[in-house]
Amino acid sequence: MKHPYGLAVFEDNIYWSDWGTKSVHKCNKFTGKGHQVVAKDRTIYAVHIYHSAKQPKTDHACMRLHCSHLCLLAENESATCACPDGMQLGADRSRCVKIHRKQRLFIGVMNSLLEMEHTKFGRHTILQTHQLPLYISEMAYNNIEEKIIIADNVHRTIYHFDLLTNAISVLIKENIGNITSIDFDHLSHNVYWADAERHVVEVYSLQTHQRAIVSFFAGMQVPIALAVIPEEGVMFVALRTRRYVHIDQLPLDGRGPHTHAFEDELGDDDFRFTTDVETKRLYWSDSELGRISYTDYRSLHDITFRTLLKRPYSLALVEDDLFWTELRSSAIHWTSKNKMGTLKRIEIKVTQPAFTHVLPSRIPLLASRPASTLDHPCQHNNGGCSHVCVTVTKFVSACLCPAGLVFRDMTNTSCIEALDCEFRCHSGECLTQSRRCNGRKDCPDGSDELGCDAGSTKYRKVVCSVGDFACHDGTQCISMKSRCDGSKNCRDGSDETHCEKFDKDKLCHEYQHACDNGNCVDQSVMCDGFDDCGDRSDELNCKSNPTQTTGDLPGCPANMFQCNSGTCIAQSWECDGKLDCTDASDEHE
Repeated sequence: MKHPYGLAVFEDNIYWSDWGTKSVHKCNKFTGKGHQVVAKDRTIYAVHIYHSAKQPKTDHACMRLHCSHLCLLAENESATCACPDGMQLGADRSRCVKIHRKQRLFIGVMNSLLEMEHTKFGRHTILQTHQLPLYISEMAYNNIEEKIIIADNVHRTIYHFDLLTNAISVLIKENIGNITSIDFDHLSHNVYWADAERHVVEVYSLQTHQRAIVSFFAGMQVPIALAVIPEEGVMFVALRTRRYVHIDQLPLDGRGPHTHAFEDELGDDDFRFTTDVETKRLYWSDSELGRISYTDYRSLHDITFRTLLKRPYSLALVEDDLFWTELRSSAIHWTSKNKMGTLKRIEIKVTQPAFTHVLPSRIPLLASRPASTLDHPCQHNNGGCSHVCVTVTKFVSACLCPAGLVFRDMTNTSCIEALDCEFRCHSGECLTQSRRCNGRKDCPDGSDELGCDAGSTKYRKVVCSVGDFACHDGTQCISMKSRCDGSKNCRDGSDETHCEKFDKDKLCHEYQHACDNGNCVDQSVMCDGFDDCGDRSDELNCKSNPTQTTGDLPGCPANMFQCNSGTCIAQSWECDGKLDCTDASDEHE
């Protein structure tokens, strides 16, 4: 024995704890023989024996109290109920209920995730510091599972970090560019992010682990910030062009009008958003102008919240206070969101084993949110969608297809592989041959413009006549009658693909519509207000969705131009020699 401490006797054995060996021993209390180590490698002090022979069942106050968790005996034959950590007694003083956890502020400093509790008075407390094997570029809070979604632009990966178990899992690592913003939709359980390198806003379903492109911004438009408001079925996206930054409002499914919400008096540097569901406010930071502004996201009237700041960056709302960081600064500032109170600040100090000599230029902030209890169609059988279910309103959902897939029919729920994909982007999307080598990046990864040098022989564009089949390599046209005839008429054999349900009478696939001019289009584009056939026959006899011309599409004020995609832009941008519509329809002949 090195340092015996606790002692207990039960039946014929004596038990003791030993500080020196961090163990519990026993032996026969009469002879000292039969020595055994009962437990080891534990720091054990006192030793007590709990057994029905030593604590026989007797009548006491706790037997009559019916506590849900713990019962503590007291003097005068009384007792009180008690609760474990994280719970408190309810109104009946016997049942324990969960305590609503205080909001926490998460601070990302390179590979360190700091968890801070906000206090109105006194010093702030760093509850935990998580050292992670990744670089924290952007963050979003998953209030369904109490996890943090982390975008790592160094490793081009999106991770899931579990706050309860500290487990890290990879969500997405394919086709990730430079993520400038990330957010979470608690109604549909989806992750949204803006990718400035690929010019896209994408969505990822945590239920099906499928992803889809919500919006692709062609030309010079680059998404630099994003905020999702599931209760309204909309998102706000800050887009940078060569001239300036504008803030657009668009639906969470990407369909319908993309409205320019704000475009005046905005800088062209970093922007970040945060939302306040309680006050229906959207806040944004404008680092170039040194300003934080907000708007009621229903009425869309911008109001300056703070000005004369030093390049504000990330924003977070904790209770009634708005927090923000600044570019190239380790300070965190905050003030009341309801009144122009005193501006407060703290300095963040953290030991960085992997980055000891580098001050991060950007420190992202994130506030925890109460657990979501709202019901939504996407939470039941994925809303009937085969791949991705997205929020339209609080009570309505819609389906999206991953890149390279299209809807099987007009129900827009089941996705199948695009049947006649004339050109497939390296990232999976399908384009017509007319968009190949047209001088514009129509694929998010730009693969449609590879090998397009004037002297290159790798690609020769061929324009096929109406009613002909365009071979997928873009070098040959054949008669549609030769499609699926058992002989490979295209050099690449693409005329003999997807022939299982090809209708030789209408010369289109079962899942396609036969246009009057001989073309074939997917059923999902029927009656969508656009001439997909080329003769408008896909827009005839549309009872539930009458054919519309571009000028008839709703959503744009009289002094604005409506792109074919539905986006509203200033009337003066029409035919100004610069692409402002994602589909280039503002530069028509």
